[in-house]
Amino acid sequence: MREPSRLSYLDSTLLINDYKYGFEEGLDFYSVLSKSDGGRPSTEYFLKMDTAKEIAMVENNDQGRQIRKYFIEWLFVIIHPKTSKLLVTTN
Repeated sequence: MREPSRLSYLDSTLLINDYKYGFEEGLDFYSVLSKSDGGRPSTEYFLKMDTAKEIAMVENNDQGRQIRKYFIEWLFVIIHPKTSKLLVTTN
């Protein structure tokens, strides 16, 4: 299983703290303060799959397009399991 990519502090602050997309803590994401070794503790954000998917769908960059393509292909596999098995075995 691949390690999930993390948003930079600035990205997460703009997306989550600004509530740009109307996300609600406890419903769409949760945050955890990390332990500090003398400095200011950092906040880590954990997004639900639907929240991450929504962010990816509105991002206008290469990573957003890759994520959208992944979810479109994944949805095709779910809706058309027999056809998708043929595509996987023939490629």
